[in-house]
This record gives sequence, C-alpha cells and structure tokens, in this order.
Amino acid sequence: MILAALLLIAWCGYELAVRADDWSAWTGGVRHLSRVRGESYLENLFIMAQDPGMRAMMRHMLLLVLGVFTGVFSILFRNRKGACVVILIFCVSLAAGFALAGVWSFSALIPAYAKMLPLLLLAAGTVYKLIRFMGMKKNQGYRRKQHGNF
Repeated sequence: MILAALLLIAWCGYELAVRADDWSAWTGGVRHLSRVRGESYLENLFIMAQDPGMRAMMRHMLLLVLGVFTGVFSILFRNRKGACVVILIFCVSLAAGFALAGVWSFSALIPAYAKMLPLLLLAAGTVYKLIRFMGMKKNQGYRRKQHGNF
C-alpha cells in the first residue's frame, strides 16, 4: 500500500509539474499585461478561464493535486479503519475523474490504463486492509471468549 501511494504521488507530481509548466506558459502573457496595465491579475484570469481549454487544464490540475493529496493521506493514515474507507472513496472518485477527464492520456509512451495502476493498487491494498481490520475484530473477540477474559 505504501509503494502504491508513493507511485501515485510520484506520477501525479510529475504530471502536475508538466501541467504547471503549461499553465505558466498560458498565463505568462496575462500576468505581464496585468502588470503593465495595472489591472487585477485575477480578473483577467477569470476572463481567460472561460476558454474551454483553460478550464480543462484547471480541472486536470485539480485532479492531480487531489491525487497527490490522496497518496499523502494514505501514507499518513494507513493504519486507521475510518481512513481506509475515506481512501477507498478517494480512489474510486479519482479513478472516475481521471477516466472522464482524460488526465492521464498526456504521455503517449505509456497507455492511460497502465498509468492508473498505482491508484488501482492503492484501492486493492485498502480493501485488503479493511478485510484484515474486520478479521482482527472477530479474532480478538474469539480469543477473549476462549480464555475467559472479558
């Protein structure tokens, strides 16, 4: 589970760095014109965000940030039952979001489904942990009854 989370962080971080470079290239002219004209950068950015390509890039970057957050969250809170449920919900929603938005179709060298492997491994590890947590509760109750300790 930790390896899958690290792979997810590395992959989303790499894709996020590439998208951030594209973002700075797209918005560099807007920043310069805002400074020269003395206008608000955010107002010009909102005008620029009406472009469908810019909206798609912002959505992709948001999903990649959530992917990094999911990886970090899963490493920090991996031994808690409630956190495992949250991680599983994040994994399913991110997989759906990545598939619908086409976030991981950036590189032509690796197919998009192979790039989802860290997310799928993280979900599988989380399901395994949940099953193990449920089994631990049953075994602990059985051991207490067997030894007479309540």
